[in-house]
Amino acid sequence: MNRRQFFGLSVCLVIVLIVGVIIGSATGGDSPTVSDLLLFNLPWFNATVGVDAPLYSLNGVDKTDILQYPVQEASYIIWVDGSTYYAKNGITGKIDYSGPDAATVIQSSIDNLNTTTTMGGHIHILAGSYNITHTIHLSPYLKITGEERFTTRLNLEYGVNDNMFEATKDLYYGTLEFHDLYLNGARGSQTQGSAIYLRPGGTSGNAVYDPIFERLFIDYWKTFGIFMSGNTVPPRGGWASSITESIFEHSGTALYMQGSGDIRINNNKFIYNKRGILIDGGNSINIVGNFFYKNAWTALRARDNAGSLSESSVVIGNIFLDNSFEELGIYDDIWLENATYWIVAENSFGGLHQKAAIELESSSTYNAIHDNSISGTYATNEIIDAGANNEIKRNIGYITENAGTTTLLNGSTAIIVDHGCAYTPLAGDIQVHPIETLNNANFWWVDTITATQFTIHTDQDPSTDVDFAWSVDRH
Repeated sequence: MNRRQFFGLSVCLVIVLIVGVIIGSATGGDSPTVSDLLLFNLPWFNATVGVDAPLYSLNGVDKTDILQYPVQEASYIIWVDGSTYYAKNGITGKIDYSGPDAATVIQSSIDNLNTTTTMGGHIHILAGSYNITHTIHLSPYLKITGEERFTTRLNLEYGVNDNMFEATKDLYYGTLEFHDLYLNGARGSQTQGSAIYLRPGGTSGNAVYDPIFERLFIDYWKTFGIFMSGNTVPPRGGWASSITESIFEHSGTALYMQGSGDIRINNNKFIYNKRGILIDGGNSINIVGNFFYKNAWTALRARDNAGSLSESSVVIGNIFLDNSFEELGIYDDIWLENATYWIVAENSFGGLHQKAAIELESSSTYNAIHDNSISGTYATNEIIDAGANNEIKRNIGYITENAGTTTLLNGSTAIIVDHGCAYTPLAGDIQVHPIETLNNANFWWVDTITATQFTIHTDQDPSTDVDFAWSVDRH
């Protein structure tokens, strides 16, 4: 061993000796505890409980453990060990809060965050089951994450009629984020209660802007899965929201938005809820790539909000299957009550219990419904259009374009044509012209248009058979 190697070994031994003395002094000579190790914030030590994994000890940490349970960067890290919940301060490394009530530990951590800047703090909740006994009140610019939506489970205690997370104070909340959490309600024992309830108080325009909801599993909530509104007139809530890759099941209304705009609802599942999505006013709402299955009432409903229309939004590439399953023939997959300038395109509809795949009420105008695939059985019709100036074209299973030929026989002045369309065409939708000379007749016209037929007339008998070409194209 040369001098340099000897010196290096000596330094290492001195460091080990010093650490040992410090820990020994802090613990009174006993075995080090979780709190002791966190107190000194040893960089290789992460006091977490993984699934079926014990707390780390000095003799239990190796490279495999560190890779499996990496240190998380967060304002607070929350975990459960037995019946005790812990909150580790991500800056100091100390356990600031612990106790038998998960909601209290989480709330204490949130209340202690510095919310004076746009970096309101990050609460990271490790895998485990957390019983929530009362509402957790959010603070501005807060981010709450779990490890994975099937392993970080927050369960509302049976019989508790509260929202799990709530933003209702007279505050400007700014951006709130929720990622990778299982939020489990107590619908069977509740008279009310929602997983995430965002309705800032006050009348000064307080709101939640740019909230993010990603990879959540929201299940068994009596009232709402996510509720977003505001206390202005008309109410404004959840502006510029992003709801992606989440699962909503067995709740009252899975997602409710009032007066929202610039919304992205993408790649989610809405299954076995009473209602999938309810929109009260708003604009620029993008509903893309979602799956709506066996919701008891309407899968997607848009209506006005204090006179503010639901407008300028798109519903593209979604799947709607067997909704209205508790109310046969009463509700639709998509119900646009007071909506204008919506595009509903390239969706797939499977009918079994619904009144219609798409219903446009009389106040819904200038909407485009095209290139959808509609199959199955509907109680009233595949598409119901009671509005005005709506464009409905090229939908498989709901024919709005058709064409063919027919022959007016010698000795006749009228021929009835079965147009085969799923609606009653307007006169301007029908085009007719003779393929050959009218011979003795001078002109022709169309009348008696019904849901199934129209009639071609000539002013007199052509004295020969005359072929006509016809087409129907909804405008």
